[in-house]
Amino acid sequence: HDKAGSCGPLIAAAMALGETKRGRTAAMHTRKGRSSGVTPAVQTTDVSGRKTGNIWNKRATSSALEGNGLLAVIRNRKHLGGFDSGGAVHFTRVAFSPIASTMAAVDQKGNVFAFLLDRNRFHLVHRSGSAGTAVAFAPKRPNEVIVGHADNTLKYYNLESCRLISTVKGHRSPPHSLEPHPAGGSILSTSSEAAILWDSSTFSRKRALSGDEAGGLEQASFVGSGEMMVTLFRDDCIMGWDFNTFKLAFQIT
Repeated sequence: HDKAGSCGPLIAAAMALGETKRGRTAAMHTRKGRSSGVTPAVQTTDVSGRKTGNIWNKRATSSALEGNGLLAVIRNRKHLGGFDSGGAVHFTRVAFSPIASTMAAVDQKGNVFAFLLDRNRFHLVHRSGSAGTAVAFAPKRPNEVIVGHADNTLKYYNLESCRLISTVKGHRSPPHSLEPHPAGGSILSTSSEAAILWDSSTFSRKRALSGDEAGGLEQASFVGSGEMMVTLFRDDCIMGWDFNTFKLAFQIT
């Protein structure tokens, strides 16, 4: 969020570490298995001007091992080249990996960060120079993320090697959402003018739905196991499409 009173310049991530003797999460139960009501250790980390570092300090991690859990507040007060005119660079999008062990975030300057929650480390992945507008983890590849940028492109990054794998063009406006297909192999990107289905291995375009005639697209999403896609248009029309044929299945106006 970027409006007044919002939390645009920061990201909050919660992670419970350690288990009780009965195998229950320590942030929810005591070692006797009863409700604890303990307060997690809170660590505020500023990533501005840093390429790598710890998310939590030793005091916070020690508290977590005692069964209190962890809470991180991640800030980005300035961009990597120094202070900008506004004094803070807002994070614009964030996504978690399927098992929530890694978090990816992108900011207004197009800096892509990886937060390895289970390793207590973060690092800068790439500086794109174009604000992030969407982010999602690649299907079946937990070390890769797809980021939508304000220059209308999609970029694939490897979080471990910090390498830009590919730049994909196809949208005429910034993609504002990304959704992997539940079965893997495909990813759906949505901008105001189109919803495009991509092959996540070859980065090739499979299909596209235009939103121009309905005044633009608000959202496109998979339903259930991915056998159907649903699109919401700005004229309040909702349409359902068969994933395999892209034929219209239903329409609500």
